[in-house]
Amino acid sequence: MTDTTKATTQQQGTATKPAAKKSSAKQSGAKKSAAKKSAAKKVVAPTSVATPAQPAAAAPNGFDAKVVGTLRDAATSGLELGLKALHLAETQRDALFSGATARLDGTKAQVEELIATLEGRLAELDQRIEAFETRLDLQVARIEDRLPAQAAHLVGQAHHLAKGARTQVRQLARRAG
Repeated sequence: MTDTTKATTQQQGTATKPAAKKSSAKQSGAKKSAAKKSAAKKVVAPTSVATPAQPAAAAPNGFDAKVVGTLRDAATSGLELGLKALHLAETQRDALFSGATARLDGTKAQVEELIATLEGRLAELDQRIEAFETRLDLQVARIEDRLPAQAAHLVGQAHHLAKGARTQVRQLARRAG
């Protein structure tokens, strides 16, 4: 007998025993038949326990094959979702890196273009400064010609010192750039 059959038999036995005690009590004929009818009504039918036609093959650890199959399907689905998420993350990372690389390459080209433009403008500025200094030298020479000798000598020395300072500043600026 299986466990479910034993449980069903025990339930039926306990349900019919009280009825049997009542029917064995001393009662008159009419009372006995009424008591039998009420006892028959009180008898609880055994609960129907579905017994499979074929007992399910027990899987390892005593789990039902359906439970094991369901768990296997759930684990497989979880792994598939994890792999899809990993693939999506890798795809997004690759897109991010390629976009960043493209932007950096574009930025690098822009920076190089900007540096070339600045160098061109600095060279232009340097030419303008040299042209200005040449004109300034000519003007200072004209002024020196009009001044007395001592004053012309002092103006000439001041002009020479200022020209040396400008030259040093320009050289320092070129080294820094």
